[in-house]
Amino acid sequence: MHTDCNDLLKLLWQEVLFQDSYQVRNLVGHNIPVILDLGANVGTFSILARMLFPTARILAFEPYPPTMKLLELNTLGLGIELYPLALGSGSPISLIDGKMPTGSGSVYGQPEASGQTATFTLAQLLQQVGLDSLEDAIVKCDCEGGEVGLYNQSAIELLKPTTHFAAEIHGFPWAPSPSDWQRWLYWGTPRATAMVTNDPQLGLIFSRRLDRL
Repeated sequence: MHTDCNDLLKLLWQEVLFQDSYQVRNLVGHNIPVILDLGANVGTFSILARMLFPTARILAFEPYPPTMKLLELNTLGLGIELYPLALGSGSPISLIDGKMPTGSGSVYGQPEASGQTATFTLAQLLQQVGLDSLEDAIVKCDCEGGEVGLYNQSAIELLKPTTHFAAEIHGFPWAPSPSDWQRWLYWGTPRATAMVTNDPQLGLIFSRRLDRL
């Protein structure tokens, strides 16, 4: 697997593949037509999703150009659709190298930083790729702050019919607080139970599954 940081590769394999941090392995056998990988990084989750759900349409979104090049190499021939688009509030932001131990990656930079990148709300992203609905879909989000694009009523309505949603929530100063996100989770999923994993380094991972499963 191609990456620019061996420590990143070890971390991704441990968390995504071995620990199943996004809790998708137990969904094998369900009819999953679409999988969104919002913040695909070098493709670890998308590759796992292809292994587990061979017939699903998988769409991977990664706006940071150096990381997109690695994503292209890692997913070659797997039938995964790649889009250099950023989830966000719809306002332009700056994508910068996070300079984190995890290596390859971009962060939802401060608006006043140099360089501007367009962001798209969830509804706008779906329109760009020709999706009308997320019925029975899996949605994974790890956008280094871009998850603020989900903190709105429109996104809640779009995510309600999904089979599974999991996101890493980052504590940037301009972002909603963990308690705000927890309320958002319950607003959007009144029939669902929430799994909250606390990690002071990685933030919060929310995961939910509708009771029909």
